[in-house]
Amino acid sequence: MSRRKTVTESQEYAESIINTVREPLIVLDQDLGVVTASRSFYEFFKVKPEETVGQLIYDLGNKQWDIPKLRELLETILPQKASFDNYEVKHDFTTIGRRIMLLNARQIQRASGKKRIILLAIEDITERKQLQEEMGASEERFRRAFDTSQNVLLLVHKTEGDILNSNKSAQEMFGYSEEDILKMKLWELGVVKSYEDFRDEVSRSEKDGAAHCEEILIKTKQGQDIKAEVFLVDREKVVQCNIRDITERKRAEEQIRKNLREKEILIRELYHRTKNNMQVICSLIKLKTSKLKDNQTKEFFKEIETRIYSMALVHQKLLGSKDLSHLNLKDYFDSLLIHLKYSFSELMNEIAIHTEMADVTVLIDTAVPLGLVFTELVSNIVKHAFPDHTGGEIKVQLYRNTQNEIVLEISDNGIGFPKGFDIQKDIHFGLETVIDLVEQQLNGKIDFKSRKGLHCQIVLKEELYKPRVES
Repeated sequence: MSRRKTVTESQEYAESIINTVREPLIVLDQDLGVVTASRSFYEFFKVKPEETVGQLIYDLGNKQWDIPKLRELLETILPQKASFDNYEVKHDFTTIGRRIMLLNARQIQRASGKKRIILLAIEDITERKQLQEEMGASEERFRRAFDTSQNVLLLVHKTEGDILNSNKSAQEMFGYSEEDILKMKLWELGVVKSYEDFRDEVSRSEKDGAAHCEEILIKTKQGQDIKAEVFLVDREKVVQCNIRDITERKRAEEQIRKNLREKEILIRELYHRTKNNMQVICSLIKLKTSKLKDNQTKEFFKEIETRIYSMALVHQKLLGSKDLSHLNLKDYFDSLLIHLKYSFSELMNEIAIHTEMADVTVLIDTAVPLGLVFTELVSNIVKHAFPDHTGGEIKVQLYRNTQNEIVLEISDNGIGFPKGFDIQKDIHFGLETVIDLVEQQLNGKIDFKSRKGLHCQIVLKEELYKPRVES
């Protein structure tokens, strides 16, 4: 009785150990029948103990375990050896699909008179194998991309600066063989100046993921200078050094800069000639005007001369500007007012001019017609707003409104329009030109109010014309 109890306790003890093993474990007798199996075996292979214990292992799961490689292990290899480790088996199971397993087998010789048993431990390595294959494929893709990249790629030891790997482009750029490059430090290739610089760049790449070094000049083995751009990319144990030959790009950039300088010179020369030609025309008109006796004709020529000057002034301002296409309206209008004071000196002696102008910049396409409008409006005020010549005020405002539109307001405290004046029917004083320029050429809005003098407001879109070269 005591002996039977001891055997029972031993079996329970053994089964408890078997059931605590994480990997599936099955115990076979010497005839390859199943004595017992671990809980993990039943759970993993989705079988029940009553369907398993006492069955020939090959008959399990409707003969799913009749696997040629398992037969080889149990019937051929194991009888010759007491144990066998890491025997790989691949098999398609009906219940759990295709699996890759490592089998570890042990023959255990029991007490005399008892048959030997076989312990068969099964480790599922399917996911590990898939991961290894994926990593292998990923490494192969990286290697292919690394070797075929047109940019120079170097893998460099993070702390020592030794070059561990280089691609074909590196060998072609530097003129060294792969063997020679792998014997060098990164600074010996001239990619960085020193070990200290290398460590600084590595620290930046570890912090930010990548570091962009300054453009450098690399000297090849043959003594050729190559302008290059260098990036260091953090790769955990190594740093990847990407080098791009930018010699041709730099030549192209220099050629573009040279072409732009030449065009700028030509444009400035064009502005200069246009301004001079317009000034010659103004001088000829002045000369002709000085010989005229009819005041009305003189006034007509003076208006023409003033308009031409306003256009010439645009080219003069652009000639002295760094930007050859944009003009500051505040500066432009200030200069026009100075010229108008000179042209109408007798009439403007008693007129005070007040300006409130913001810095508003426009293209030349807008500046020329707007300058003509400005000149025409101020000239009309000077000539017609103060008939008794006892003095008056002109106010000029320039700003951008909340819609970012350009607003020009010119007002006076003169007599305003005559009583009953209809701007649509009785238009004169040069206002027809002003309205046409604003509405037709500048696509803007113009509004006149005559009360305690004349008030004119012009509203233009933010930028009517597009730059010819986008920045």
